[in-house]
Amino acid sequence: MANASPNQMEFTAEPIPFFIKSIIAGLCMLIYVPAPAQLTDLLKYVISNFRFADGTTASYVGTEEALKQPLIGVTGSIWAQILLPRFFDSALLSLIIGLAVGLAQAYFVYQLLKVIFPNIVTNHGSRLNFAASQEEYLAWLLVILGAGVIPSLFLLILPFGLLLGVLMSLVSLVFTFVLRGIALSLYCKWFASKVQGGSRIPSFQADPFTYVAMMMGFLLFCCLIVTIPWAVIWFTKWLASRTSLPARPDTTATNFAF
Repeated sequence: MANASPNQMEFTAEPIPFFIKSIIAGLCMLIYVPAPAQLTDLLKYVISNFRFADGTTASYVGTEEALKQPLIGVTGSIWAQILLPRFFDSALLSLIIGLAVGLAQAYFVYQLLKVIFPNIVTNHGSRLNFAASQEEYLAWLLVILGAGVIPSLFLLILPFGLLLGVLMSLVSLVFTFVLRGIALSLYCKWFASKVQGGSRIPSFQADPFTYVAMMMGFLLFCCLIVTIPWAVIWFTKWLASRTSLPARPDTTATNFAF
């Protein structure tokens, strides 16, 4: 059995166009009507800027019509996440509702991913597929959400004085950041392993603490405000560079086609 080179991914988008298209698509999700068209435009731009060392490229061939139904749920869950906690005085209840709405949002995002991936086509003619089950996806999102909820619950349950409370809030913030970074790094590994559609299987290679360090650098970079577009592209390019396409175990070196 021949072994293939890792074949690392490269993201070639420019900072300003990528940032502007991302912001427009994100804001449009709040009002829904232009969201399918803007998300389709963003997907076409982003997918066309992925490159692999062996010359593999991809394009997004989906239409905005295909995105309309799953985006309704995404928009609704975003507004629920913004508005619902405001109706409750209890911090604990708001936390629980936020967790429930987060899971609902994950469900709708999963439906969106199942529509998007089959419309990604490589230059070898392969159509991709997101092979994760709904239960698997929601379980991972529960882990990520839980990484933020656990430290918050700790603060709510235990009584602290004002000074100690401020100190523990800072500790909780750091703990949340680290926990969520570790969860996200593991999620990226799992997510990549569920992308199918060719003779190679994507692999995300970054240890959790490197991921946390890169997240910290990204946030510090964003603090300068003006540099946010470059921070976004820097972090996205790093994520892409950690993704590779090793051959599937049963694939020979003369039969590569992602």
